[in-house]
Amino acid sequence: DYNTMASADPFSLYEMGSTISVKLSVDSMNALYSRSLLFTVPIVARALGNAEKQEIVNLNEMQPGMLVTGKVIKIVSHTMKISLGMHVVGCVNATEVFDEVSNEIPFANFEIDDTVTAKVLSMREVASNRHLPISHQNPVTHRRLELTIRPSKLKLAPPELGAPVITWKNAENFVGKSVIVIVYEIRRKTRSLGVLVSSDIMNATIPANFLPDNSEEYTSTLSERYSLGQSLTARISHVNSQYKVMNLSLRGEHEDPYETVLRPGNQVMASIIKPVRGLGILAEVVPNTSGFVSITEISDSYRMGIEKKFSLPTHFHRMVILPKMKGDKHMALSARASRVDEDAPEPANPIIESIDELKEDQIISGFVHTSSKGFGLVLSLSRTVKAFVPHEQIQDKFNDKTEVYYPTGRLVTGRILSIDPNDEHKVVMTLRKSRLHGDAEEGQISIKNIEEGQKLKGYVKALKDYGILVEIKHGNNLIGLCHKSEISDKKNLKFQEIFELGDYVKVVVLKVDPVKNRLSLGMKPSYFTEDDVEFDSDEEMDENPLQPVASLVDDSDSEDDSSDSADNILQAMRQPAPSDSDSSEDEEMKEAEDSESSDDEPAVKKELESTSFQWNDFNVGAPKKAAESDSEEESEEDSQDDTDSAVPKKVRRLEKEREEEEVAQIEEELLDGDKGPETIADYERLLLATPNDSFLWIKYMAFLLSMTEIEKARAVVERGLKRINLREEEEKLNLWVAYMNLELMYGTPESLNKVIDRAITYNEPKSVYIRLVDIYTNAEKFEEAEKVFQRLVKKFKRSKGIWIKYCTFKMKNGESEEAHKLFQRAIDLLPQRKHIPLINKFAQLEYKLGDVERGRTMFEGIVSNYPKKTDIWSVYIDMEIKFVGDIQAIRRIFERATSLVLSSKKMKFLFTRYLNFEKEYGDEDTVEHVKEKVVEFLEKSANQ
Repeated sequence: DYNTMASADPFSLYEMGSTISVKLSVDSMNALYSRSLLFTVPIVARALGNAEKQEIVNLNEMQPGMLVTGKVIKIVSHTMKISLGMHVVGCVNATEVFDEVSNEIPFANFEIDDTVTAKVLSMREVASNRHLPISHQNPVTHRRLELTIRPSKLKLAPPELGAPVITWKNAENFVGKSVIVIVYEIRRKTRSLGVLVSSDIMNATIPANFLPDNSEEYTSTLSERYSLGQSLTARISHVNSQYKVMNLSLRGEHEDPYETVLRPGNQVMASIIKPVRGLGILAEVVPNTSGFVSITEISDSYRMGIEKKFSLPTHFHRMVILPKMKGDKHMALSARASRVDEDAPEPANPIIESIDELKEDQIISGFVHTSSKGFGLVLSLSRTVKAFVPHEQIQDKFNDKTEVYYPTGRLVTGRILSIDPNDEHKVVMTLRKSRLHGDAEEGQISIKNIEEGQKLKGYVKALKDYGILVEIKHGNNLIGLCHKSEISDKKNLKFQEIFELGDYVKVVVLKVDPVKNRLSLGMKPSYFTEDDVEFDSDEEMDENPLQPVASLVDDSDSEDDSSDSADNILQAMRQPAPSDSDSSEDEEMKEAEDSESSDDEPAVKKELESTSFQWNDFNVGAPKKAAESDSEEESEEDSQDDTDSAVPKKVRRLEKEREEEEVAQIEEELLDGDKGPETIADYERLLLATPNDSFLWIKYMAFLLSMTEIEKARAVVERGLKRINLREEEEKLNLWVAYMNLELMYGTPESLNKVIDRAITYNEPKSVYIRLVDIYTNAEKFEEAEKVFQRLVKKFKRSKGIWIKYCTFKMKNGESEEAHKLFQRAIDLLPQRKHIPLINKFAQLEYKLGDVERGRTMFEGIVSNYPKKTDIWSVYIDMEIKFVGDIQAIRRIFERATSLVLSSKKMKFLFTRYLNFEKEYGDEDTVEHVKEKVVEFLEKSANQ
């Protein structure tokens, strides 16, 4: 084993056949060679010729606490290297220079070749960049001496070292203690300081909220308050040795920031991690400590998609810490201006801390929290108050799938029906438009102000064997009973087949019992006159007499509730006699009823029938124009003989024509793309016309998933993969991506892997892997994404785009060191022609997600070596404008670029950019300066 020797060429010290003395170090060395022994060769000194003699040092003899002397050979920002002998180098970390906080830079008083006395702290195994065959240990490691030059430790007699050095192994023992740290990075992006704690812990953080002042003014000017190499006294607040994370505080030696800063009521600076659709925003308060902003705490004014307002990554916002509730996984935060700023105006949507602040009949807005098909909605009125909306209180029009159109995060406005702290649903609300927007002239109807004989409007609430329950319009949940004997003048009428839930009806009050809170209603035609037929003609009738009343079709939230199919529209336009069988049955019932009715009853009925008024108030009389045109075609005898039956037939004929027109219009809209498909039939019809449209297949799949029809969704994808033409490779790939998303969300790992294998078989593997990475990343399955990336760079190591994507993934996840290693690997593996684009992209990543200084250095390297690449100059300037904003620095870059000798076309591009920049950020003098430079360039070009 020659590792103990310091000679550069140990083989030159021996000859074949010579005898040497060795020391048995390890017997039975089974790791590499079975039944072998490991010997160490003693140090052998030889003449170095004319070269300067160096003391030969045996690393095995080095012990912690030993004093050594050497020469300084290299000084970098946070390390000074000292040569102790031939090929033996020790390192002094910047934290091992001072015993106390100093205003000096750690290595400012040292120069190259200075002789330094130091004390050995430890010997560490450090990985190198060398790699040996697979049978050896990789990467190759070498031993490095860690030294200290602290005066207090040098004074101690060897081998004493004083206080132990902080390492990741013992760091948790130092939580709450103060240490001297060195600033090595000022992070503008996170408004924090990167500090050195020891030679082992070189990436600790002082977060923005743990600085002496976490105000906007202080945290945005860190570069003016701190300098690189500055020494500080900081308190270790948090340590995670497993993930090598350490947070420190500058708020005092005896103050725990997790208790004093991060407590309810305090204001903190938080950076946005990501918006959680429909629920709120996830934000980072300090590293490894996240907070959640509920959707009702984002702003004082609610609006749809409010969580997207703060979707910019790394953007800082001042927020207030709220008390933590049971079940909270994250720190509760609020970004409401009324909480952050005492002088903020009154919020449009006030803060609701408890149900005591609510009252019945109050109109209030909230966001849909959850929905359950056929059951109802749960609304978030605030972070602490939820409200329940029963299924029948969502819309005026009854629909058993109403909840499908109310996704999580939808903003709704409703009226509070009841408040009961002891009930399972403490707050019950309604979203029905008829209940929400009452008629100002009529006011609210209650059991106290209803009189017998009064005619009201309402909706069918329930169908019972004994009659119909009708909910009175504007009645604040007032429900009356219409007994089956009061529904029609006809006997044995099967009212369950005529009426449906949600039907709009007109009733007359027969009896009122305020004591028992009972209301008896009647719907017989004989209770109404011809004038009653024309009720609400201005508000609820269309110009077309056969058009359903406005209240029948729920127009609340019309933009989102777009899934009412053509069948529903036609169903809402039902007429008196929908079929011949129904018509004949009605005629038979009329004849039987006429024979048993009184003398005056037929006159009343005839008068009402002439208006063609249907008692569930679906429609009214037949159109005059249609009747007149038809009567002209028919003879007078026919019109007189069939007076009673002519009107219903015309109505049916007009209805049929209208239905055909509606269906034709809907089909035309679907084909033209003006209206999205809303039923399975719509999708099937469109797919017949455009079978190669992957977007349509994916929408069809999503439509089925919204109804929890997972197996049917899979079947649709399989059909699409077979139907799409083989030449449409991109369309097929889109469908494969949707299939993988489906299996990731609703399938098992086994089913997902099967789909992935099939996708790779039928598509170009590189494209599939790239899409798969995006799928895993969007689903926050970073471990799986990491595995796919490793497979990608192994199979496609010559692809620049994959390396850039991998580096972006690492940078976004905060693994900047890993990203730097990947970048170096990419430089080694990619051909020379791809280096410049790679460096360009990685420099942009540094500006966006990493260290601006590193990105600037990379751009400077490119423009220095390739000054004629104006595209690089342009990107460099864009990065400086967008992420730094130092006008003077940007102006200096423009001056350098426009001082080059380039072609007229390239110079025109640079001068144009420079002039536009000065017009936006400069003044008249700077604009004039650019124009003068242009003139100067043109004169030089003309002279040449």
